[in-house]
Amino acid sequence: GVVVLNAILFGLETDIRSPIWVPMEHAILVFFTGEQVIRLARYRLSYFGSLGNWFDLLIVCMGVADLWFMPVIGWLMGQTDTKSSVLQAMQLLRLLRITRLIRIVRIIPPLYSLAVGIGEALQSMFWVLLFLLMMLYAC
Repeated sequence: GVVVLNAILFGLETDIRSPIWVPMEHAILVFFTGEQVIRLARYRLSYFGSLGNWFDLLIVCMGVADLWFMPVIGWLMGQTDTKSSVLQAMQLLRLLRITRLIRIVRIIPPLYSLAVGIGEALQSMFWVLLFLLMMLYAC
């Protein structure tokens, strides 16, 4: 539910400029962070046995860095210029929020099958490209 809400929020945020998106982003990040804390408390060390858990934890940590740590670091450094390196790094981290949408792929089986199929097709396309490059080089 929250993952789908987050996906809808991404779409709306790109089309509609509004100050309401920031508090909603924080609320969703609080939810995801709480989820990770609860899962870590429940499963302890066995939590780290799943690659999916590592991925979820990485996504949440990137969100925490983007929304909570980077603004504080920028403020502590006294950088208010939009061209500063810290703020540019923050913008790059905001682009990485899109990785949260990958969670939807894991939840919806047909979407997962489609993603696997695209991945396998890309592997085949790579070998076709390599073959064509070898042919062009040879001729």
